[in-house]
Amino acid sequence: KNAFYYYANVYILKFLRHFVTSRIFKKFQYNFYDKFGVKIQGNPEFISLTAKFDTSGNILISDRVVISDGVVILTHDYSISNAYRAVNCEKNGLPFVGDVVIGTNSFIGLNSIIMPGVEIGKNSVIAAGSVVTSTVDDDTIVAGVPARPIGKINRLITCVDIKNKNVRLPNKNARFI
Repeated sequence: KNAFYYYANVYILKFLRHFVTSRIFKKFQYNFYDKFGVKIQGNPEFISLTAKFDTSGNILISDRVVISDGVVILTHDYSISNAYRAVNCEKNGLPFVGDVVIGTNSFIGLNSIIMPGVEIGKNSVIAAGSVVTSTVDDDTIVAGVPARPIGKINRLITCVDIKNKNVRLPNKNARFI
């Protein structure tokens, strides 16, 4: 009896995992985002269900983009209006609103924050935990708080030998999966 429940749960989880990664679910997910101001051009590779989108402004996501778990994309910033109030200079009380554009084939790592008005270039990598406050050029890897360029994509490619599944990194425990 316990084995039946165990295997039933396993098959239910397999079905749910298959459904969530299916094209039907992705189409539903992207249509849902579109209704709330997230414009998707092309076919993103992956958008995590735990990613959060602020739709005060526009968010444009291009083709083959990966948005990892816990990513927050902001399009407004109330801190500017609060700063005006702090110095008794009332500036219509509205927040700063800026559109966010994510270029083709970009990767946004786990728990990153994209601030308003940022444009992420094509083939860019945003490292996990980064806070992106300014525009990221094409083919650039950025990391840190605030995010700063740490390299170019072509340099990363020279460290990865896909054919032999080797990654030449300082950590000897790293491996290509």
